Amino acid sequence: MRSQSIAIRHHYRYLFDTLTQDFLRLSIVEKVPIWQASDDPDSPRIYLQTANQYDFESELTLFLMVGSEMVSFMGCVIVPGNLVGSEAETVLLVTRVQGVSRKGNLLKAVTKLSGDCTPRLVLLAAMKGIARALEIPDLAGIGAENQSASAYMAQVTPAFVESYDGFWQSLFDQNSDQAYYHFGNQIHFKPLSAVSAHHRGRAQERRSYRSQVSRFVESQIDQYRKQPRIEVRQQQPIPT
Repeated sequence: MRSQSIAIRHHYRYLFDTLTQDFLRLSIVEKVPIWQASDDPDSPRIYLQTANQYDFESELTLFLMVGSEMVSFMGCVIVPGNLVGSEAETVLLVTRVQGVSRKGNLLKAVTKLSGDCTPRLVLLAAMKGIARALEIPDLAGIGAENQSASAYMAQVTPAFVESYDGFWQSLFDQNSDQAYYHFGNQIHFKPLSAVSAHHRGRAQERRSYRSQVSRFVESQIDQYRKQPRIEVRQQQPIPT
């Protein structure tokens, strides 16, 4: 598919222009740690890895792990905005959202250790941090019908739809299916006024936690840039 080849070329050109070769080489051969919930070696951690020969659905993947156990992962591609209906020149498009089956107790434990945020919300917060560090103005999620795995299904299952459309719609507080769900450079959740007063305080705490994850990941990716970001350069004092 021509649009797919355009997207892949754009993705790698953007990474090669922005990030150091040392980081890109490392992230191809191993998972690079970019966040951990605490100093406890058994706490949840997020690792980043760029595409390899076994991954054909996304070109950059985040893995949420506890020790050597995989909990959930989320993949993305950096694409031209006109391919996904965005006015932005470049979009970070989340193309894959997947948990590991039969690990319900582990999922609950990870959620508790991650500010009461589910694994995919923590991973999405990390994606937001990556987008900001790479100066990508729009972050978007793919709808179930456009997700590549759906082409191999006789019928798209409700569970599959929930992993994509259901997830994105829960953040927007709406229920109309879309090809792509655009967040801009911020992840806008439904207003706190739409949350019941009884749960509003906890909802605010979860949002604050996700913001902390985003900022930490942003600072980590900043270290691997070839050049400081424009906003960082502007904050530095002018030499005299």
